[in-house]
Amino acid sequence: MAYFYANDSFLRGIRKTNMHQTLQAPNTILMVRPGAFYPNPDTQSCNGFQSKALSTSHHQLLLLKAQTEFDQVEAALLEVGIEVNVFQDSPNPAKPDAIFPNNWFSSHANGAVVIYPMFSPARRHEKAAYSEIEGFLSKAYDIDKCIDLSHYEQQSRFLEGTGVLCIDHINKTAYVGLSNRADAGLVEEVCGILKLTPIIFSTELPDQKAVYHTNVMLSIGTEFALLGADMMASVEQRNHIIHSLEASGKTVILLSNQQVAEFAANAIELTGTEGRYLAISQRGRDSLTSKQVSAIEAHASLLSVPLSTVELSGGSMRCMIAGIHLPERQNRP
Repeated sequence: MAYFYANDSFLRGIRKTNMHQTLQAPNTILMVRPGAFYPNPDTQSCNGFQSKALSTSHHQLLLLKAQTEFDQVEAALLEVGIEVNVFQDSPNPAKPDAIFPNNWFSSHANGAVVIYPMFSPARRHEKAAYSEIEGFLSKAYDIDKCIDLSHYEQQSRFLEGTGVLCIDHINKTAYVGLSNRADAGLVEEVCGILKLTPIIFSTELPDQKAVYHTNVMLSIGTEFALLGADMMASVEQRNHIIHSLEASGKTVILLSNQQVAEFAANAIELTGTEGRYLAISQRGRDSLTSKQVSAIEAHASLLSVPLSTVELSGGSMRCMIAGIHLPERQNRP
């Protein structure tokens, strides 16, 4: 067995909350506690946020530190009433990025689950867990269909889930920065299936690489968005994305390139017992100005946890969390 359930809290009862509140900011999430952790050599060349690969002698220590940080995130989310459902990754085969399930799995309010084609061969092993995840989720949610796009890996075409698809669930749009992990044709295909309007743009880091995942530069909340606009390839595109977000009713909070590098945009809005929270790493939180903090807190409370080890792999808080957007079953066991 590749995975087992470490926490089945949501089966004990899901709070009834305002649908508009939870549509964008889910109150139930899925996380994967790592069985291996280290910067993935497969992605070293194209992830500009990732630290250099470390020797295998460091891997066990990194795993222990990453597990500690994971447990701290889980505890912090549970404390504010967010339903956290944890799957434990197996150590073999080694899956160095298993802590980031949102890249290969997404769920949607129409009952659809999408399984995505992954760039890294090591990451493809993560998807073996889906049958168990589906069996677990189906106890509380209606899963109408599973759309598995893994066959595109054989064509070297990739689309890494909500890493690249920043979805505005309220306005049914998906913002996507193109990269080797975000194939334009697959963006159009998935958005067609999910009935989302794609808004596609190009990005560029100082080393002229594309931003590997959109969600390191853009976070969309219910009433606000964090945006690293200067990472877009042209002023015209920048203005278009800002206008689109504002036209959809969002307060746009602009981040500098340095703040994006500190993972300030790799955050996710969630719904707890007392309202909405922006889950963000301590590093990302510390990079924000007082004005930006005030702008965020007009809409959501900040919830931060140190993730210095997890961030060595080029992802942060948002990457660790797969929101559950599925419709609840009417006749639950």
